Amino acid sequence: MNLVPIFITGLIGLCQDYLMERLKLDFQDKFIDVKFHSTKIQKELLGKNSEDYFISKDILEREIREKNFIVFYERLNIYLSRLELQRIKDMGKLSLIFIDIPSSKTIKQEGTCKNAIFICITSKSIEQFRDYQKKKNLDNEIFEYLIDLAKEDIPFCTSDHFDNIIYQSNDNLEECYQQLTEILIPYISIENTKKN
Repeated sequence: MNLVPIFITGLIGLCQDYLMERLKLDFQDKFIDVKFHSTKIQKELLGKNSEDYFISKDILEREIREKNFIVFYERLNIYLSRLELQRIKDMGKLSLIFIDIPSSKTIKQEGTCKNAIFICITSKSIEQFRDYQKKKNLDNEIFEYLIDLAKEDIPFCTSDHFDNIIYQSNDNLEECYQQLTEILIPYISIENTKKN
């Protein structure tokens, strides 16, 4: 097996961020953050301290037409370049990348990132997802937005589309993390071998 991009996807509003940050903490120097491309206007949305690349809309559209980007986050119009993935691979590191379900569909259908690992984190049902979000005391507008996204995405979160699925409930974050590390340990071991 070679060093490959690792895409974490699934329902928006679950524990993906927590799991990814914990991985980076527990396996320091094994993963490296990727930088993304978007239009300059997105800088205001992502934060002025963001280290991502911000370019003009014309250049972004040209790069998309020339297929120099792998779609990252379609709903926010943020893209990942092939050169960025190659940069990380050349460093002998693993890239750990969060994407949304529409982006994972695009990457799989177009075959733009062959041999990548896709890990889907989801709920077993929309009812379970709703219960989890209710406990977070979210603003009603945000709550309804997440439910609407989940209704769109959950039909795709199956073994027909992903080899690796982790089901999150209200109180199984530790179990989710253990499942995730079990999936990734072989690839982390590859990184160690490359480094040595």
